[in-house]
Amino acid sequence: MILRSNIQTTDEQNVFFAADFHLYHKNVIRFDGRPHENVIDMNEDIIKKWNDKVRPNDIVFYLGDFAFTSKNKIRELVHRFNGKITFIMGNHDRYNTLQATGKFDGIYDSGEVYVNGQL
Repeated sequence: MILRSNIQTTDEQNVFFAADFHLYHKNVIRFDGRPHENVIDMNEDIIKKWNDKVRPNDIVFYLGDFAFTSKNKIRELVHRFNGKITFIMGNHDRYNTLQATGKFDGIYDSGEVYVNGQL
């Protein structure tokens, strides 16, 4: 499914784009040189930084590769993130797992997003 969206924001709403958190993926710490001792520290740091920026009513387009773990752990994590999240699939994501969380406003294979008339 392809997302085609034209978002009109208000003063009380921001739009964010994020990608490649790879939560619970221990090797990404080394591969990407992330400053964390382990995946729990990395996950908690990402959630804290996200929620420091993203308010509950903000719109977020997440551009793939959210987590590298079980369906249950993903379900637990995703509900800790603020915002109204639309998900564009990455190569490490599984549609059924993401759909089962009940968190996302939509899950798409690809998309085109305009924000206040700009691509």
